[in-house]
Amino acid sequence: TLALTRYSSLSSLIAVCSAPILLLFANVGYFIPTLAIAGLVAWRHLENIARLRAGTENKMDFGNPPTAPS
Repeated sequence: TLALTRYSSLSSLIAVCSAPILLLFANVGYFIPTLAIAGLVAWRHLENIARLRAGTENKMDFGNPPTAPS
C-alpha cells in the first residue's frame, strides 16, 4: 500500500485492520484482542483519516525530505 499510495498512515491502517480478519481464520483466540488493538490504532489515526479524506495528508517521498501538500 505504501508503494502504491505513498501514504504511511493509510498503509498502517490497512495493515492493522486486516490483522483481525486474518486471525479470525487462523487463530480465533486472538481475534478479540487484535480487534481491540485495531480499534485503538484507528482511533489514534482519526486526524490522519480526516486529512486523507480532505486530500491534505503528506505523502512519503522515498529518499527525499517530506513536502507539504500542494
